[in-house]
Amino acid sequence: METNNKFGKMFRFFVVLGAVIFILAAGVSQFALPGPEEDPLKIIQVKGTAGMQLQGGKAILVKDNKLYVQSGKEIRALFPDNPYLAIGSNASKLANNDMQRLALDGVKAKLGDLYNQSYKIHSSFELKGELGNEKTVLCHLVFEFKNIWYAEERTLELDISSSGKTHTLKQARISDIKLNSARLTVKKDLKTRVAEPQEKSLEPAKVSEFSAAKRENFKLNTTLTTQALNKYQTFSALPVYQLFKEFKITPVFLVPTAKGLANTAYPEVVTAEEATHQVHILMQFALGSASKLIGPTQSSKSNVLNYLRNDSNLAAWNNIGHGSPSTLYQNGTNITSADISPAIVFKGLNGCVCLINSCQTFHDPLKAAILSHSPRVYIAGVLNLPMVTSEGSNPNFWFKTLFQHKPMSVAYTETNNESGLTGYWGYWGFTGPF
Repeated sequence: METNNKFGKMFRFFVVLGAVIFILAAGVSQFALPGPEEDPLKIIQVKGTAGMQLQGGKAILVKDNKLYVQSGKEIRALFPDNPYLAIGSNASKLANNDMQRLALDGVKAKLGDLYNQSYKIHSSFELKGELGNEKTVLCHLVFEFKNIWYAEERTLELDISSSGKTHTLKQARISDIKLNSARLTVKKDLKTRVAEPQEKSLEPAKVSEFSAAKRENFKLNTTLTTQALNKYQTFSALPVYQLFKEFKITPVFLVPTAKGLANTAYPEVVTAEEATHQVHILMQFALGSASKLIGPTQSSKSNVLNYLRNDSNLAAWNNIGHGSPSTLYQNGTNITSADISPAIVFKGLNGCVCLINSCQTFHDPLKAAILSHSPRVYIAGVLNLPMVTSEGSNPNFWFKTLFQHKPMSVAYTETNNESGLTGYWGYWGFTGPF
C-alpha cells in the first residue's frame, strides 16, 4: 500500500512538472490563484507602501482603523469621515445644493452600507417624471471605497415634493437591485472570501502577432539601465527622483505618443500620485519616452482611451484607480468594457504590457475586452487591492523588469511576495523578459 501511495505521489508530481515545463516553453501563461482576502488595513499596517519611498519623508499610518498621512509633525486623515457627493450633471430642474442634500438623504436611507464604506460618491441626476409639485428624479451614483481600489454603481429613484423653495424627499427606491457580478462585499469576515470563478477568456496572443514596429518598442535602453544598476542594485537603493538629473535626461510628461504611459485620476490618494510619478520616471529612463497623466482632467476617459487607441508606440501602461469587473473609473469619467470594443482598433493596447492597479479587473467583461486587442501582458486585480500597498508595489515591478531585466512573470511573483499580495492579482500573457 505504501509503495502505491509513493507511486501515486510521484506520478502527480511529474504531471504537474510537465505542465509547468509546457507553459514555460510556450512563453505564454494565464494564472490567478485567489486566496483569502485580508482586511486591507492589516496589510497596509504590515507592508506599508511596499518599499516605495514617499517624497518629503511622508509616511502612511494606520491608527484607529483609519489611514493617516504623516508629514513631519503634521498628521492628517487620508479620507474624510463622511463621503463627499460630487455632481457631474444635473437635469433634475432643482439646484445642485438641493439635489446634493436630497441625494445624500436617499443614500443614507437606502444604501447606508455603501455610504459608510466610501470616501467619494459621483452622481448625475435626470428628471424621470413630474406632476404638479412632485418630481421623480433618477440619481445615478458611483461609490468609491475607502482603503481599496473598488467602486460600485447604483441608481436611486427619488420622489421629491416642493413647496416654494423648500424641497422634501418623500421616498427613495433602489432602481437597480442587481449587483456587479463579481462584487466582493467588504465585511468583517474578510478572511473567508475568495474571487468569483473566472469566465472563459480569449486565447493568449502570440508575440509574433505584434507588428515589427511594435516589437521594436520592446527594446530597452540597456546602456542606461546597466549604468544605473551598477550603482543601485535594488529598488530601495534607487534615488528615483534624482535619475533624470543624475543621468542628464530631459523629463517629458504630456506627449501625444510615447512608449510608456503612467496615469492616475486620484492624486488625493497620495500614494497613487507618488507611484505614478515614479513609474513614469522608470518608464522614460528605460524606454526612452513616457507620458504621465495625473488628476481627473488629465487622466480622463477620453485622454486615456486616446493613448490606448492611437498610440502605436505604447509598450507599457500603468493605471492606478478604482475598478470593477466591467469598468476602470477615472474620478468622474468611466472607461467601460463597451468602450474597449473589439470592433475598434486599439493600436496602443496591441502588444502592450498592462498593469492595472484596480480591484477585480482581472474578470470579464473588462478582461475579455482588453484581451481582444492582444496585449503582450495583462496584470490586474483578482481581489480587492488594498490602497497604499498595491500601488506602492507598482514601481518595484517595473524596476525588476525594465532595469533588472527579469522575466515579467518572475518580477510579478517577486513583487507580490514582497508586498504580501500573492493571490490578489492575476497574470496573463508572455512570461519572458520585457
